Amino acid sequence: SAILFLVYSLQRPVYYFIINLVVCDVLFSTATLPKIISRYWFQDETISFLGCCVQMFFVHYLCGVCSNVLVVMVMDRYAAICYPLQYHNTVSLLQILLACAVIWVICISWLSVVVYHAFDEPYCDSNVITQNYCDQNSIIKLSCGDVRQKKFFSFSCAMFVLLGPLIFIMFSFIAIITSVFKISDVQARYKTFPTCTPQLFIICLYYVPRCVVYVHDVTIAISPGIRVMLIMWYSLLPPVCFYTLQRTTVEA
Repeated sequence: SAILFLVYSLQRPVYYFIINLVVCDVLFSTATLPKIISRYWFQDETISFLGCCVQMFFVHYLCGVCSNVLVVMVMDRYAAICYPLQYHNTVSLLQILLACAVIWVICISWLSVVVYHAFDEPYCDSNVITQNYCDQNSIIKLSCGDVRQKKFFSFSCAMFVLLGPLIFIMFSFIAIITSVFKISDVQARYKTFPTCTPQLFIICLYYVPRCVVYVHDVTIAISPGIRVMLIMWYSLLPPVCFYTLQRTTVEA
């Protein structure tokens, strides 16, 4: 982040989005990887209930922040490509920073409710979850109470965080692609596409496996191996691919 403030050429909205996504990924890895490593390397498969709830909060909170940051990033691309002449007058770095700050603050409130729903339940069933880390859906299944309303609430929140931004992003990219095809200069058209195709690829990696896992959790159960594979897919691949695609631009 210090490089962004020292190097003027890097003071562009896309790099501020990258910083927010980097922070999300570092915190997510800090909250989940130590326990994942201890499980597979040292066969330590236990975690305290309080530690599980803390991990659950950070998992859902950081996923919510990341999802909304991606929405703002796509809005920035939409404004830059569809309204290039007005872009610099309407979008500023201060607005981007304020939008990201609001996302980090707002996600705390309603995701705290989701975690509290799991924390407040009585548990008398098995204490084994088919997951690499604690999440609300896996934990609340172990409750011996009636959790239908809480499951519906958590599923609604998950779909709001996932499907809402995903639908908005898809419509934004449709508008972006339409605007690009309206450019008469073929060379300019090919120069514009690379500015948004990496984001579209990363967004598909981020959202599609998540939606598959959440939908299957409330409809048809999938095998634990496939579920864990999908979870690791959407947890690890998007940041790796995103930073690989952006590295060349930063070095340039």
